[in-house]
Amino acid sequence: MQRIANPYYVFKRRVGSTPTPSAIVLALLIVAKGCHPVHADNHYTSLIVDLEKYVPVYVDSVKCQNNPKSDGWYQPTENSIHLCKTNIINGWEKHKHQSVFKKVLMHEAVHLAQDCKAGFHNDDLSNIDLNTSVPSFVSKRYTKDRHKIEAEAFSYWHKGTLPLELVRKYCKLT
Repeated sequence: MQRIANPYYVFKRRVGSTPTPSAIVLALLIVAKGCHPVHADNHYTSLIVDLEKYVPVYVDSVKCQNNPKSDGWYQPTENSIHLCKTNIINGWEKHKHQSVFKKVLMHEAVHLAQDCKAGFHNDDLSNIDLNTSVPSFVSKRYTKDRHKIEAEAFSYWHKGTLPLELVRKYCKLT
């Protein structure tokens, strides 16, 4: 009988027996699962999977560790998204974590769409809607040259799947 990946056989151990190779592999996968960002939580992992069709999404990168107050960002020079999960966990109340993970990914998805609209292989972002007003919290947090770009990303992130639709519209799958 094949005993690969059947938890019953993995954890059923007779006294004096050694674990099967499949038991060892499955146990390592279970331990490693917590380390891989895509498997971390189902509430936002589907967003990561969707976004990774276009750019790499790094969770808890070294850049996040070096910027402990940052929740995440889109980096047009690398065409990548960074989600600082640990920073969010440390900086937000527990009941808000899943919501913040999603909001950060949606915000950065808008920046990805802006990058694709401007021309993907450059450092520029281009507004999708030029009529976006800049709220005071944006003008206080960002330099003037980033006001419209950031205001637009904040204005779209809470609008359901619209950020992903913008990515699909402006970005081409490679």
